[in-house]
Amino acid sequence: MEKEKNMEEEKKEEDKGKGEITFRTAPEFRKLFIEQCLAQVNEFGFAGTSLKPSSWTNLCKFFSAKYDCTFTQKKLRNHWDYLRKQYVIWTSLLAQTGHGYNAETNLFDWSDERWEAIGKSIKNSTQFRYKGLEDADLLRGLFDGKFSAGADRDTPGRSETSVPLSVGTSTMPAVSNNESGSRNSSLVKEKANVDDTEVDSNVGRSGKKRKKVAEEEASADLLTEKVCAMVNSMEDHLLQKKAKLEKSDAAEFVEVLDNLLETDYITMDDYLDISLKASELIGWQKIFVSLKSNERRVALANKLLGKQ
Repeated sequence: MEKEKNMEEEKKEEDKGKGEITFRTAPEFRKLFIEQCLAQVNEFGFAGTSLKPSSWTNLCKFFSAKYDCTFTQKKLRNHWDYLRKQYVIWTSLLAQTGHGYNAETNLFDWSDERWEAIGKSIKNSTQFRYKGLEDADLLRGLFDGKFSAGADRDTPGRSETSVPLSVGTSTMPAVSNNESGSRNSSLVKEKANVDDTEVDSNVGRSGKKRKKVAEEEASADLLTEKVCAMVNSMEDHLLQKKAKLEKSDAAEFVEVLDNLLETDYITMDDYLDISLKASELIGWQKIFVSLKSNERRVALANKLLGKQ
């Protein structure tokens, strides 16, 4: 019964749909997920206490291609939250261990009474009674400093002890049974309040920051849309203005060219050659029109046509 209760949190993590990729159905997925999250953090950093929106998008694309199925941000965030909760509980236990943590077995050498007291003070902590935290080093690299509990967060075996050790191992001065029991109970309750407050505070801050990040992202998207609309409008305006100017310049050029033909300054062959040359040289029409006399225009045309 106790082991089944300890697995309750893990069962919540597993998706109900048959064939879904989860930490339980695909054991290698857990470590790969942590490694990919670490890669995103190392390259892009955090957004508050979570990954940045672009990192979640990258992870969705990576795992969807890896497992040939759809991974949503919500699904990956569920895995993230599950691992975060495990790590917070684990570091809460390490913050109390004293000499109770066994690095060789990765377990806590505590009596039944000690586990019972800790189970009441730290919710779901008994899941680590018979097995240690899987991928602890990777999770420490991912979460330490963000969600760890207690001082010297990543160091097991610290000397400070918040909950007394089992009978016969305590370093406290000898006291009567009644006084010892009262003190034990008081310390357990005090630690329970501290741990619960810290965990709840971390979760609360994480939720608020996620909401703030989502609002900022939505605001940024709206601003981007407005800027794009303004840029497109300006581009359209400039293109229209340019088209009008080019049309006006062309009309003036044709009018001047017709005048040269009618006043016998140029022949029809010259007229056609100049028109063709004007279409090849950008800005030439405006220069041609701006000249103050027909003689100068003819001289420029002959120069460009290679007749001088």
